[in-house]
Amino acid sequence: MAFYLKIIEWADTSKNSIVYKYPLPKNGKEVNQKSKLIVKEGQCAIFVHKGQLADVFTPGTYDLNTNIFPLLSKIAGWKYGFQTPIELQIYFVNTRQFTGNKWGTANPIIMRDPEFGVVRVQGFGAYSFKVDDAGVFFKRTFGYSFFI
Repeated sequence: MAFYLKIIEWADTSKNSIVYKYPLPKNGKEVNQKSKLIVKEGQCAIFVHKGQLADVFTPGTYDLNTNIFPLLSKIAGWKYGFQTPIELQIYFVNTRQFTGNKWGTANPIIMRDPEFGVVRVQGFGAYSFKVDDAGVFFKRTFGYSFFI
């Protein structure tokens, strides 16, 4: 028996999560055309099929059908109007800017200076970052093959 998801979306309540794996039912990872994907601003959704990064969705609302899955249709042989469920893993990537991340040396670094002799140097600060290309980030971070 297939499990039909109604709405697939991520409400990021933590504000510090970069990647979120969407929890699919324990009895399978099926998605079919009765499912709807909602990707909010500041997010991207990534579909992984059989260990291959299959598709990246930018912000918007998508009715999951073969028109938006030309690549997956070819891979999985969805010739019957996406009626047959397909096993997927769904990840959401937060693309907003993460600010106020701190860095620093745990202990001072001892250096020799010709004028001052032995000097103890310590550094610290803050940095910001954001994910520009969710597919490349996901591939490099998690090691998935890039199929597109």
